[in-house]
Amino acid sequence: MKLIGLSRTIALTMAAMAFGITLLVVVTSYAFYFITFRFWQGSISEPNMFPSGLEWAWLVSTTLVGLAFAVIVGVHLARRILVPLNSVTDSMRRVAQGDLDARATTGDRSLGEAAVLANDFNALADQLQRMSKEMTFWNAAIAHELRTPVTILRGRLQGLAEGVFPPKNPSFKASLPKSTAWHN
Repeated sequence: MKLIGLSRTIALTMAAMAFGITLLVVVTSYAFYFITFRFWQGSISEPNMFPSGLEWAWLVSTTLVGLAFAVIVGVHLARRILVPLNSVTDSMRRVAQGDLDARATTGDRSLGEAAVLANDFNALADQLQRMSKEMTFWNAAIAHELRTPVTILRGRLQGLAEGVFPPKNPSFKASLPKSTAWHN
């Protein structure tokens, strides 16, 4: 199975972190025992199943440094993944509330799939905004085109209601298309 994209980055980061922590333990153990045997010969007696107080101090300090390294790497990786995802989420909420100008940002060092998701969302938002503007334009154009016939029809009906036009058959035929005109 070949890893690509985000899964590859996560796997490589975890492998690098495991290698770094292993290297930290090995190097510090050599340094610890070198310094201990060189300068504090009596502090560690013969090999024993349980660590001495000095060895416990080394184990705890090495563990804390390894944890700090893991947290720093984990936070850095999480930011690279979550910055674009949080931006897409916030932008989606704004679009859902009617702000069609909302766009997602990818961040400086976002990972492949997260950046693609943000870019795809931005393309979708652009299309939605364009279609909304076109719908507004067409609604205005249709309303304008219908205004004249409706005004004429309203005038004729008002004239018929007020007795200006006599309610004769020719009055009705003039305002209806031939296919729907009333026949005697």
